[in-house]
Amino acid sequence: GPYSRMFRISWPRRIKTIRLRSHERVSTHVACSILCDGEPEFSGELIDLSINGCGVLAPKPLQPGDRLELAFDLPGGVSIEAVSAIVRRSELEGDQFRLGCSFEHVPPEVQADVEYYVAITMENMREQNDENPRPWVLVIEPDPQRANPLRKVLSERGIGVFTARNAVYGMARLGNTMPMAILVDQSQGGCSGIDVCRVIRTAPKLGELPVFLYSIDEPMSDATKQEAAQAGATNCFPSLDIPDTVLDAISDLLA
Repeated sequence: GPYSRMFRISWPRRIKTIRLRSHERVSTHVACSILCDGEPEFSGELIDLSINGCGVLAPKPLQPGDRLELAFDLPGGVSIEAVSAIVRRSELEGDQFRLGCSFEHVPPEVQADVEYYVAITMENMREQNDENPRPWVLVIEPDPQRANPLRKVLSERGIGVFTARNAVYGMARLGNTMPMAILVDQSQGGCSGIDVCRVIRTAPKLGELPVFLYSIDEPMSDATKQEAAQAGATNCFPSLDIPDTVLDAISDLLA
């Protein structure tokens, strides 16, 4: 009859809840310094890193809720100093303690450095797995938050946006992987965007890379635009706050 078959159901003896991270973490084994609640500074190891947190191996027992100040150098020479973090998880691993930490009060320029490192590491992993890398543009801008409107528009088209606070950090970015274009703020502290453009054009393998200049603080004069063209700028924009104009230029590169 319809009830002749019997099903045996076994309930699990143990149920474990797993919380998924909202951001990818990449393996990063570098030395770090740790300050905790006014204690003397001590050394640890940064073992992984994400946009909003990190994993640390520490020689001392720390507890969830402890607040730390971390400093470390990313591969490639970028220094991350005095980042506030809070311990979320602490587990004994051999003779050390494995800490899961989330960042607090991260300055925008530090956030940009961490975001870039994580993203480029992920892209390199995709290339090793023969996956198509995501196109991206580099914005050399002292205030990374100014690039947020452009980031929002380009991300909807599958294009990443990473920032560098000045030309030195920008050239360091270019040493890791090549963007599809560079956007440079004309009002750079210490040197102009035109000077940055000249440096880019003298670097090997960057002669044909599209470089766009823009000005936020004041409009560019015709003389400035002419000088920018002589320095090798592909085009000039009045501002990053007009993302459609920038998007059209970037989209032409993908065509």
